[in-house]
Amino acid sequence: DCGASWATVFNKGGATLASHSTSGGNRWPQSLDEWVTEHVDLSSYAGQQILLRFETTNRKGNHFLLDNIWVYSGAEPSGVTTADQEMVFLYPNPSNGLFHFSGWNAPTMGSVIVTDVQGRTVIQTNLSSPYLDLSAFPDGIYPIRLQHDGAEHVFRAVKVAGN
Repeated sequence: DCGASWATVFNKGGATLASHSTSGGNRWPQSLDEWVTEHVDLSSYAGQQILLRFETTNRKGNHFLLDNIWVYSGAEPSGVTTADQEMVFLYPNPSNGLFHFSGWNAPTMGSVIVTDVQGRTVIQTNLSSPYLDLSAFPDGIYPIRLQHDGAEHVFRAVKVAGN
């Protein structure tokens, strides 16, 4: 019905939603153990076209960060490598433009391809440091493909003003 009505399929809050004991202030995740994985069963909607909506309320708590949304039918896909499985991650995210890849130590950092949401390549280069500077680009979401030591890692960098 184009979003005229909604069914709540997942509801979590307070201490059960917290992934870190620190609250308040401008705190961002610093390690992989500060992320929580949740599984939501949407099987009752199989075969239907649906819209997903995420709604949050913040009562002087920390930011609500959402990452790596998978929607699939049947068993969880196998053979999919995500950045957290390889212990490579991108932070801070969101950022005002300066991002840091963390999780490996090597003399060569690997190659990176950054696109805009329309799929146009905006950066394609070999990294000589673990930093990626998107400050010259407009605010928005930038899919990033990092290739390193035969592995490929995919990220979504969120560039925002004044962060």
